[in-house]
Amino acid sequence: MPIYNIRGYNVDFPHEAYPCQITYMEQVLGALEQGENALLESPTGTGKTLCLLCATLAWREAFVKKGKDAAKEGSSAVTLYDYQQQQAGIGAPADPAAAQHKGPSIIYSSRTHSQLAQVIKELRNTSYRVRTTVLGSRTQLCLHDKVSKLAGQAANFTCRALVAHKQCRWHTKHRQERVMKELSAAVPAPVDIEELVKIGRHAEVCPYFLSRDMANTAEVIFMPYNYLVDSQSRSQLSGINWTNAVIIIDEAHNIQDACNSNASFDLSGDQLLAAIQEMESAAGVVKENISSGRAQEGLTVYHEGGQLMPSSDAGQQAELLDRLGLGVKLLSALYQRVCELDPAAGPAAAAAGPAAAGGSSSSSSGSGSALGDGVAHKGEALLAMLGELQITPESYSGHLQPLLMDAAGVLSDHELASGRAMAARSGVVAGGLSALLAALHIVFASALPLWIDPVRRVNGPPAHRGYRMFVHKPENKQGGGKKGRGTLVMGGSPTLSYWCFIPGVSMVSLRQLPLRSVLLTSGTLSPLESFAHELQLGFKYTLENPHVINNDQVWVGVIGSGPTGVPLNSSFANRNSDRYKDELGHAIVNFARVVPDGLLVFFPAYGVMQSCLDHWKASSGPGGGPSIWERILRHKAPVVEPRDSGSFGAAIADYQAKLDDPAGGGAVLFAVCRGKVSEGIDFSDKAGRGVVITGLPFPAAHDPHVKLQQQLLDEEARAGAAGISGGRGLSGQQW
Repeated sequence: MPIYNIRGYNVDFPHEAYPCQITYMEQVLGALEQGENALLESPTGTGKTLCLLCATLAWREAFVKKGKDAAKEGSSAVTLYDYQQQQAGIGAPADPAAAQHKGPSIIYSSRTHSQLAQVIKELRNTSYRVRTTVLGSRTQLCLHDKVSKLAGQAANFTCRALVAHKQCRWHTKHRQERVMKELSAAVPAPVDIEELVKIGRHAEVCPYFLSRDMANTAEVIFMPYNYLVDSQSRSQLSGINWTNAVIIIDEAHNIQDACNSNASFDLSGDQLLAAIQEMESAAGVVKENISSGRAQEGLTVYHEGGQLMPSSDAGQQAELLDRLGLGVKLLSALYQRVCELDPAAGPAAAAAGPAAAGGSSSSSSGSGSALGDGVAHKGEALLAMLGELQITPESYSGHLQPLLMDAAGVLSDHELASGRAMAARSGVVAGGLSALLAALHIVFASALPLWIDPVRRVNGPPAHRGYRMFVHKPENKQGGGKKGRGTLVMGGSPTLSYWCFIPGVSMVSLRQLPLRSVLLTSGTLSPLESFAHELQLGFKYTLENPHVINNDQVWVGVIGSGPTGVPLNSSFANRNSDRYKDELGHAIVNFARVVPDGLLVFFPAYGVMQSCLDHWKASSGPGGGPSIWERILRHKAPVVEPRDSGSFGAAIADYQAKLDDPAGGGAVLFAVCRGKVSEGIDFSDKAGRGVVITGLPFPAAHDPHVKLQQQLLDEEARAGAAGISGGRGLSGQQW
């Protein structure tokens, strides 16, 4: 393998590098050397993943060597981490001994595990041999037959209870220690998430906890980037030393949406009612335990931070029962207040009555502005509404959050203790409480400033300036529904949405970590200036790289009309016409005939794709000739991207098998923009000889989410330098 000396670092690269790849690695190494952030755009196919891996690992290798040399030559006061402090200007690590052993951590993140699997495959092709781990959720890694069917906090609560009672056969400490000892004997090959599950099954250990144990010694840690932008998820990554760590965010063109999504929520009225009912159920369990006089040796409750605390004392349980009763009243008041914010929900609010809300209901949140089927308010209105109910950041962290976790823990533990399998049947354990916990965490995080300048002792604007509260009727409700507690009726209740439109909100806590550098990269990041300001990160190093191929190696064009001259207009108003579908089908037939091997055809949405495919199959040609679908089959074997993610792997395998069939003429894969096929799959060589995009998935102009984002961006643009982005962000129309 050729070795390139770039900025004084010897980079071992698996093949002869293109000039744009050298340029890319120069920027990576410059940022790492100076402890700066980098925003790097390089087109798909230019080998940016390989460049990132090789340049970063070459820098790390040299960095650790310099630190060790400095420790040998100097006094005992000069250690690897003294050297790191001098180089990066950051504080001492929490665990210097562990950090001394492995050096700075490289956190490599991408949007999906399929994308990470491609990165891990690239790492295997390099000469660098480093310890790695890949982190995933319990849903992806758990082998327990009950917990693996759950999701989110429901899976977390149930898993913790099982582990605490030693009822999970996969979580066996001595087996896990044996596997870790075997892995530490030599540097193993990097494994992706599917391979990690296979290792867990073979060794009979839990892959979820094994991956986190491996993080203690891993030099490169792979994870989806929602683990980084979600502060709750990141706080649970206890095995990672963040001091002087390097964070890589690959496929970063989606990071803004990921940041906004992780900092937003939609809390339906049904979920809030479910939380009330679940708290009542928890109170019932505790009351039954007290009245029965059972010692309750098996009962445990959850406290803040997810710690399990035994509660067998009758006095403690009586105190918990009182708290649960107050909690029911508080959540009932919150439910009514949400109903009152939606004019269309008047009957529901009246049905709940002042008794449920604990009194009168004057609100300082204002009337808001009507938008579609709901009412929009500024973000501060939600904090004001909660404040009226005495739910403040202090009361939440000190009282309400522990209570919600206690109630969820009681329910999860009761299911296990009673031997019932409700969780496996319904797929939900304390689902309402879990949703409310997640929502309130987001609300009170938005009360914090966007940035803090300790030198000038000034804070940035509050994060809630980048939010809008929207109270609206839930979509696709069938009406009616089953009754809930007392006079509260399930179904038809308004949904409380709290939407973040400033991605930098999710970056606040990430910026507070003692990191060395954050490297963001993708094939499409432009315009870089507005992208950088939206994330509220400073990027000293930026790059807009050209492609490695020449213009004569690829043809890119816009085809305005089909073979018979009919315009190929995929606008919403035109895409359902038979004339358009016929013309598009004729064009696809021609592409299937002239393009060798694999052809990818992308539609703007699943509904549009299915509508076209159905039409092509049903309509016969002139004079009763073959249908458009039959004509496509003459040239290519078809595969259709499934909606169900569980069937996706089989569809890709089917596409590859049809490509490899020597008797066939190749394959055509019909897929959807922004679907699974469009990102994270490497359609190299014959798998992607041609790509057809039939239409782009523009956001719906009248969607409330879109309109609110435009309004907020316009407000910030008018604010100029006083705005969140300092006047350098996009306006609503530009966005």
